[in-house]
Amino acid sequence: MVRKCFYDWYIAQPFEIIQTDLKDILDKKALPQEVYHHLQRYNLPPYQWTAECVNTRIRFLCYSYEKSFTNGLCFYLMVIAWLRAHNIRAELVFTVDWGEEFCGKSRQKITDVRKLLKPLGATIHQNHKGRPEENGFVERSHRTDDEELYIPKEDILAMACKTNHPTRNSKNSAAG
Repeated sequence: MVRKCFYDWYIAQPFEIIQTDLKDILDKKALPQEVYHHLQRYNLPPYQWTAECVNTRIRFLCYSYEKSFTNGLCFYLMVIAWLRAHNIRAELVFTVDWGEEFCGKSRQKITDVRKLLKPLGATIHQNHKGRPEENGFVERSHRTDDEELYIPKEDILAMACKTNHPTRNSKNSAAG
C-alpha cells in the first residue's frame, strides 16, 4: 500500500502547493437555466481548468471543449511554463482528485506524468478518494466563479433579495 503524503497548506511557500481541478460549467447544479442555454447557444467551452496556489491564492484558468487526459497534461505544462517564465523556481506540487483527466486510477499514467514533470521541478499528488476538502481552496473558487463570473449580476441581486430580506407580509417584517 502506498502511503499518502500530507502537505501543510499553512507553511507552504508561494507556488509550492497548487490545487488543481476541472469544473464542468454545464453541471446543471449551480447556475440559472438561461446561463446553460447561453453557453450552449454560443458553443462556449463547457470545461474550466483551474489551478490555485494555496499560499498566494493566484489562480490559473483555461477552458476547453473536451475533458481529457491530454488537456489535463497540457494544463500542467502551461502553468509550469508560465511560472518558470516569471522566475518562479519553487518545487511545484499539483494536488489533484482521481478524475481521468488528472491520471485517474492509472498507476502507469501517474508514474509517466511524474517522470515527465520531475525535470521541470514539479510533481502531482493525488488526494484521498472522496475527500474534496483536500482541494478546498480550488473547490471554493469554483463556487465563487459561479457567483461572480457565470451568474448575471441582476440574478444575484434578485436571489439575495428573495433570501435575505423579509417581505412586508412576513411575521418577521419590521414594517408588518
